[in-house]
Amino acid sequence: MKTKFLSLLFAIVAGTSMVFAQSGTCGDNLTWNLSDGVLTIDGTGAMTSFSSNSSAPWYSYRGSITEVIIGNSVTSFGRSAFYDCSGLTSVTIGESVTSIGDYAFYKCSKLASVVWNAKKCNDFISSNTPFYYYDYYGNYNIRKQITSFTFGDQVESIPAYLCSGLSNLASVTIPNSVTSIENSAFSGCSSLASVTIPNSVTSIENSAFSGCSSLASVTIPNSVTSIGSSAFSGCSSLTSVTIPNSVTSIENYAFMNCTSLTSVTIGNSVTYIGIAVFQGCGSLASVTIGNSLRWIRNDAFSECNGITTITVYAETPPTIYDKYGEIPSIPFDNLNLEFSNIILYVPTQWIPLYKYDALWKQFNIQGIDATDQQYTVTWKNYDGSVLETDENVAAGTIPAYNGATPVKPADEQYTYTFAGWSPSVTTVTGETTYIATFTATFKANTYTIHVNQDCTSYMEEQQ
Repeated sequence: MKTKFLSLLFAIVAGTSMVFAQSGTCGDNLTWNLSDGVLTIDGTGAMTSFSSNSSAPWYSYRGSITEVIIGNSVTSFGRSAFYDCSGLTSVTIGESVTSIGDYAFYKCSKLASVVWNAKKCNDFISSNTPFYYYDYYGNYNIRKQITSFTFGDQVESIPAYLCSGLSNLASVTIPNSVTSIENSAFSGCSSLASVTIPNSVTSIENSAFSGCSSLASVTIPNSVTSIGSSAFSGCSSLTSVTIPNSVTSIENYAFMNCTSLTSVTIGNSVTYIGIAVFQGCGSLASVTIGNSLRWIRNDAFSECNGITTITVYAETPPTIYDKYGEIPSIPFDNLNLEFSNIILYVPTQWIPLYKYDALWKQFNIQGIDATDQQYTVTWKNYDGSVLETDENVAAGTIPAYNGATPVKPADEQYTYTFAGWSPSVTTVTGETTYIATFTATFKANTYTIHVNQDCTSYMEEQQ
């Protein structure tokens, strides 16, 4: 009897040690460790692809996991990796992740904070985003409780659909490493009230912020060259928009149904405004268009019944057309206004061109001085750091730098002297950035070159 009892006790103890083991492997070169509620995945390469929802080796402890940290050399984590981790509140994703499996955070009902360090992660399986899940009734839903999303300072792009539908997301941090915000990255984030897009971003893709109904302000930096279709459509709290001179085109529906939008300024590099870009912006009262606009597509300003003034700096009246050809009334279709009640401001010297145009002649045309336009001039040092920013610089004037003389530290071989600006400072015609340049002077007679017997050499600086 005693032998049987000891055998049973040994089996229970052995079984207990197995149940409460809190570390192990989860890939050829990956390990996992669970300590004080923190599950850490570390090592190099891909995680094992789990065959079922309960296959992850930490599944037995899922209720005690409150935080997940995925190491910087982990390249993927698989299907249902953190399935039903009902106590999980925060996740940190390492910089090397390129693939995330379906249902990765399914039933993680308390997940509220995500830190995203993955440089690129566009290879999602099936669902396009790890934060989608199927509920008890089979409905396709999103992780609504996530309120904070922070991107690490090595992230290169915000992946398509990553935060789409996170309706309680109120805070987003986008670092200077990001160059693109992909399709629908933040679409439907209806609690997002403001976002700062850094100067590193060059493209805002289709529907990137569509349906962000609480978004009241957004600054589009001078680095952005393209604004995709429906990029800000349905941002019903947005009150004003300035399109910088770096942007060359505004694609279809980009600001459609931004019902609180009252003023729009379109920069000097924009040559094309797409279909229905501002359609349904019923509060829009003032539109300013830069000097390069050539084409406006149909319905661009339809249903904008609040327009009272339009300012156009383009010498040649912009052409209005749809896919069938030129139709002059189309961009302002469904306006309950007489065009003659809308003031059209154009540079005085170009009034005759607008008075002979089939569309523009219908407006109340008045002349302005083209130098009324004002721009921002930015002065940067050799390393890209901003030395001075001059706002509201009048067109036609030559800007002046008023800061301290730019400095470039000496290195082992050279000293540097400020030489001027690139490009050369000239009359302001748009948003402009000047970068400091330097001449290099060799540190003569301050180095000794030593040659070893094996013909290798090294240079020694003389003190």
